[in-house]
Amino acid sequence: MKSFSDFLNEEHTSMAGIEGEVYELNGAWIDIHLKPTYAPRSQSVIEFFVPETTRGQGIGTKLLRMAMHDHNDIGAQVSSLASLKVFYNCGFRNPELVEGTFNDHVGEFKENGGSLFMAMCDENGKRYL
Repeated sequence: MKSFSDFLNEEHTSMAGIEGEVYELNGAWIDIHLKPTYAPRSQSVIEFFVPETTRGQGIGTKLLRMAMHDHNDIGAQVSSLASLKVFYNCGFRNPELVEGTFNDHVGEFKENGGSLFMAMCDENGKRYL
């Protein structure tokens, strides 16, 4: 049986197959679906993972910025406060809280049971930041 550390060190393919793209860095990855059918944005994060041993080192931020460099309309459903912080600090906002502070987003995240949609652009393609 493969160990978890072996799993982390192998190359990952997108869960979206040929319609996806995976960015990897130091055992972490972000998987972007390039043509989601039902998502509210043109590209969608379908997986975002940073190993516990490397969290807090900026790796998640670097991965997200790599994806943002290549794609112009990413949306993501964040499910942890750590990922909410990364997406917020990279300029993503919940479309209902465009002018909201990070604490406003945290409140909405908690109100929604630990999940919140975040987008890098409004519906017209204009970046929030």
